[in-house]
Amino acid sequence: MILFGDEASFAQWGSLSYTWARKGQQPTVKTSGLRKGYKIFGLIDYLSGAFFYKGHTGKFNAESYQAFLTEVLTQTQQHLILIQDGARYHTSIYFVIP
Repeated sequence: MILFGDEASFAQWGSLSYTWARKGQQPTVKTSGLRKGYKIFGLIDYLSGAFFYKGHTGKFNAESYQAFLTEVLTQTQQHLILIQDGARYHTSIYFVIP
């Protein structure tokens, strides 16, 4: 199985750069003050298109990436070839191939 892997982050907060207001009036924008986000690890098989993914609310790191790969290994008995980018946690000394 040849798997291509990557991650994605989805931010649920906005940022204001510019706005308008009448001259001499300070504009106000109500916000919740909360910064929420969601992250996803994903792998797709080159030949079959099989898709493995896992949502994650914490930071991407060697521990969370290893937990994802360990979960993927429980779903297949095939040998894996993993093609990934050079993110630090992919090559961290704390990352151990499961």
